Amino acid sequence: MTKKDGKSGIGRQYFCLPVMLLLLALVPALPKSTLAYDIVTMTVNEDPCRKFMHIMAEHDNDPARIDSIPSEQNFRVVAEMVIIAKALQLGGMNPRFKFIIVPNARRETHEVIEGNAVMASQQFNIKTFEEDKYKRNTYMSAPITRPGEFCKGFYCLADNKKALQAKTIAAINRLKPGVIGLHWTNDATVLADMGLKPCLRCPRFDSLIKMVANERAAWVPLSFSRADDLSRQQFGVTLVPIPGIRFSLLQSRHFMVSRTHPMGQKTFCALQKGLAKLRKRGVIRKLLTDVGFFNDATEGWTMLNADAVPAVQ
Repeated sequence: MTKKDGKSGIGRQYFCLPVMLLLLALVPALPKSTLAYDIVTMTVNEDPCRKFMHIMAEHDNDPARIDSIPSEQNFRVVAEMVIIAKALQLGGMNPRFKFIIVPNARRETHEVIEGNAVMASQQFNIKTFEEDKYKRNTYMSAPITRPGEFCKGFYCLADNKKALQAKTIAAINRLKPGVIGLHWTNDATVLADMGLKPCLRCPRFDSLIKMVANERAAWVPLSFSRADDLSRQQFGVTLVPIPGIRFSLLQSRHFMVSRTHPMGQKTFCALQKGLAKLRKRGVIRKLLTDVGFFNDATEGWTMLNADAVPAVQ
C-alpha cells in the first residue's frame, strides 16, 4: 500500500505481510492483561523486513529469546533490527513495529527526518549526522560499529578470473569500474581516497547486483557473509569476494532516531539504555558476527587502506 506524504509529496509504502504477523511482530509472550504496546514506526528495505519478521515469529515474537541469527537470515540489517528490538526492550519499552518500506538508505533517512518514522532499521556513518538537517532532526545513538571496524570486500562474479586475481589498487583499476549505491557517500569517499577510479552509481540495491551480473560493473563493495566461501546469494546471483583483500569504511556507525516524531525522544532514551547493556554483555558483536559483519576468516587479509585506519581510532 502506498500513501502520499502531504508534506513532501513522496509516496510511502507500508508493508503488508499477513496483517496479524505485522501487528504482532514484536508482541512478547505475555498475558493479555499486561500488554501495553509502544508503536515504533521503522523504515526498512523489504527483504530484510521479511527476514526479520520470520526470525521474530520463530522466537515467539520476543526479541529477548533471540540469541543468534540463523544462516538462512544471514543479512546485516536483520542483525541490526534484532539489536534494536532487544535494546528497546531492555531499555524499558514494549515495542511493536510498523514498517515503512523504502528502496534505499536515502529514503530511510528522509522518512526519519520528516517525522514519518521513529527510526531507521540500520546504522549510518557518523559523518551523516554532521549535516545540518540531521543535526536538527535526528538523534544519533551510541556507536554500534566503532571507528575502523566496518570492513568490506570487493564482491564479483565467481567466474570473473581477472577480478579474482586482482590484489592491488592498480590491478582493481584495470578492471571495469565498481558499482555503489547512489547515496553511499562514505563508500565513495573512502574508495576515492584509496585511489580507486570512480564507481558507477545505482539507486537500488538490486540494481547493484544486476550491474555486476550483467558485467557492466566488475565488483560491488559488500560486507562479508559467514558462508564457508564468504559468498553471497543476492537476487539469484552468486557473488564472491576477491580473496585476500578488504578495506575499512573508517568511520563509526550509529542508529538514527527522529527528533520530529512524537515517539522519538522516548525511543532514543530506551535505545541508549538498552544498547549500553547489550554492549556490556557482548551481544552487539555476537549478532553482527553471526551475519559475517565481523569475520575471523578475513582477519588476515590485506587491508588496502590500513594506513588510514589508525587516524580515526
